[in-house]
Order: sequence, then structure tokens, then C-alpha cells
Amino acid sequence: MLLREGQELELIKILRFPLIVMVVMIHAEFSTVSMGGENFQFNLETFPIYSNLSFLISQLISHIAVPIFYIFSGYLFFYNLQAFTTKEYIRKIRSRAQTLLIPYVFWNFAVILLFFLLQTFIPSMASGENKLIVDYTITDWIKAFWSYKLGMPICYQLWFIRDLMVVILLSPIIYYAIKKTNIYCVLALGILWAFNINIGVPGFKTVAFFFFALGAIFSIKPYSLNVIKKIKNLSYLLSILLLTFELIMHNIDNACNLPNGIVDVIYNTCIFSMIISLFNITLSILQKKQIEPNRLLYNSNFFIYAYHAMPLTLFTKVLIKCIEPTTEIQTIFIYVAAPMLTIAVGVLIFNVLKKILPQFTSLITGGRL
Repeated sequence: MLLREGQELELIKILRFPLIVMVVMIHAEFSTVSMGGENFQFNLETFPIYSNLSFLISQLISHIAVPIFYIFSGYLFFYNLQAFTTKEYIRKIRSRAQTLLIPYVFWNFAVILLFFLLQTFIPSMASGENKLIVDYTITDWIKAFWSYKLGMPICYQLWFIRDLMVVILLSPIIYYAIKKTNIYCVLALGILWAFNINIGVPGFKTVAFFFFALGAIFSIKPYSLNVIKKIKNLSYLLSILLLTFELIMHNIDNACNLPNGIVDVIYNTCIFSMIISLFNITLSILQKKQIEPNRLLYNSNFFIYAYHAMPLTLFTKVLIKCIEPTTEIQTIFIYVAAPMLTIAVGVLIFNVLKKILPQFTSLITGGRL
């Protein structure tokens, strides 16, 4: 059965909130927690069920979220585009300055402010590993907004927004490459991503360029998502086999001594097959019935994404301190409860802010109300 017109937009609308939950779950995993300058180490061999569950959810399944958001961004950026003129490019850059740049600056600054308050008034809950905000130099301030630690800004989940802004600035190159080479430039980027080949400069990850271009080609050419239905069964089979393989390797600590390049290709093939599987499952559901996402949840997507990092860490630390987990059940409870609390509080805060400060809320979420 072929997709009806506009079903791609329905898929995007339906998947946005579940994907945000996945993003939160990526950061929910814990093995070492720092409080007051001390590290609380969890011996994962003592908690094999938690170890496998958190690996499956946080390291495998949830890692499809970021690539899919890049696909959505690429598709929507060129959606209904008649000609990519200089005027159209400038219009889109101005639009993305409101939807991406302003929230990016605000949320990074908000984390800096929270770090300052935590370091000043509740130092026992701080990790003790970060430089005091009062001691920041000009270089520290610049790094905080671009590459604070491990190539990420201080509000670390916003590396996605940073890299997306870089890709959008270079979007004319992607547009004309697709126009001239069709699928081949996307395949080339896919190979670089599969082998995890990057130039090592923060903001220029191949995951952003490949999946943005992959989404873009469905608007520029355009192709139909009907193409993925042809490999539905293959994607399901690959997902199951590769998830099983990754779990086995997780438990035997790569006893096969596979080269890093092969490990990257297997892992990324697993991610790609799960993306295709999720699209096919969602499209199959949409073909059977019309689904309207809950507006209360759907509208809070960006706010939860932007706000969740520090509250998630705080909830995790508080739960660990209160429960002092010694069993699998307690550990898994913290792993599930901390992100669920973070999301629930985020939805509540967003909807309260939207009612009492609508203009401010619109500003910090890029107009996503």
C-alpha cells in the first residue's frame, strides 16, 4: 500500500515527542555520579540487568533520535522549495536565527547561571570538576558557548543545534551537490558517517551532514518514503540481529578484538536499520488509523530537549542519595524515574510559562508554542 500525500509530515508530527523521550534516555544512564567532589562508582557487574537494559535503551535504541531529527530538519528546510535563490537562503537563515540561534544562546547562558548558583549556594550537589564561573576568562566564555568539554557547549545536548546551524549555513553546498549528483553525494556522506570519519572540529560532525542531506533529498528531488517500505522486512531482520550482536559484545567486552572501523560500521548499521524500522512501523500504524499527538506533550518538545540535562542530573543525584541503591530493582527504578520526573516537570514548567509569559516562552523555544 502506497503512502498518501502528506504522510511524511504526519510521521514527523507523531514521532517528535517519543524521540525527545529517547534524547532524555540517552543521558539517563549512570555508572559514576559526582557529588561534592566525590565520585560514587557503580560496579555494573553487580547489576547485570541494569547494565544490559541501560545499554540497550541509552546506547542503542535511543541513539536513533538525533539522526532522525537531522532527517526531519533537512526535509523541512527544503520542503516545498521551488528555487534555492540567494533571497530564499537569506530568508531561511533569518528564520533559523529565531528558531535556533536565540534559544541556543539563551539555554547555554541559563546553564552557566545555574552552575553559578549551584557552585555558590549548594556546592555539595555540584560535581566539583568544573571551573568556578566567577573565575571565567573571555576564552572560557567563548568555549562555554561552543566547545566546553568533549567538543560540546556547556549545555551539552545543544551540540545538535550547534551542528545543525553549521549545516544550515552550508546548505547551498548540500543543495547543489544533491542537484548535480543525485543520491551519490548522500551515499558518500553516509560512508563517512558509517566509518565514523570526522575532521575533529566541533560543529562539523558527519552525522549532521549525512542525515540532514538524507532528509533534504526527499524534498529536493523529491523521493517518497515509499522507498523504505521496500526494505521493511530487511530492516526488521537487521535490527534484531545487530541489536543482539551489540548486546553480546557488550557482555563479552569485544572479545573478538574487531578493528575499530568494523565496530563503528556494525554499530552505525544497527542505528540505520532501526531508523528504517521505526519509520516503517510508524507508517504502518498511520496507514491504519489517523493519530493526533497530544498537544500538551507535542508543544513542549523543544523545551524538554533544551532544559533536561541539569534537572536530569539533579534528580538522579537526589534519588541516589535518598535510596542508596544496592539492588537491581532500586537501580533500575532510579534509571527510569529520574528521566520520567524530568520530562513531567518539563511539561509542567513549559505549560505554566506559556500561560504566564507567552512571549518569553516563545523566544526561548524558537517560537514553538
